[in-house]
Amino acid sequence: MTLKPRLRLHNLLPTHKQPVQNSARAIYETTRSLHASRQHNMPLVVPGLNSKDSSSSSDWQTKLMGKKIGETSNETTFAKKDLPETHRVVKEGDMMTMDHNPDRLNIHVGEDNTVRKVTHG
Repeated sequence: MTLKPRLRLHNLLPTHKQPVQNSARAIYETTRSLHASRQHNMPLVVPGLNSKDSSSSSDWQTKLMGKKIGETSNETTFAKKDLPETHRVVKEGDMMTMDHNPDRLNIHVGEDNTVRKVTHG
C-alpha cells in the first residue's frame, strides 16, 4: 500500500516572497509604460454646442434663481408664458417621472414657490 502525500495549501504557495513581488512589479511597469505611450484623444465639449444642459440650464438658472413662477414678470416673479414649451415645475416633495428628456426644463421650487434649482432632463 502506497501513501499519497496530502495536498495542502501551504504547499501551493511560493516559499519566497521575492519572485511574487518581482512579477507584480513587472506587471505594474509594463502597464504603466503602455499607458504612458498611448495618446489620449479626448472629445472637445463646447457648452451649448455639444451639450444643451450646460449652457441653457445656466442661462435659465440666471433668469429664474430666487424668483417665483407666476402669471406676469417683475423683479421677483417670472411669467410662466415666457418659459419654454417643454418645462415642468417641481415642488419640494412632489413625485416626478424619471424619463429623460434633454429638451425639458425642470424648475425645482421650494415650499414658498421660490426657484431653488434649474436643470434639463
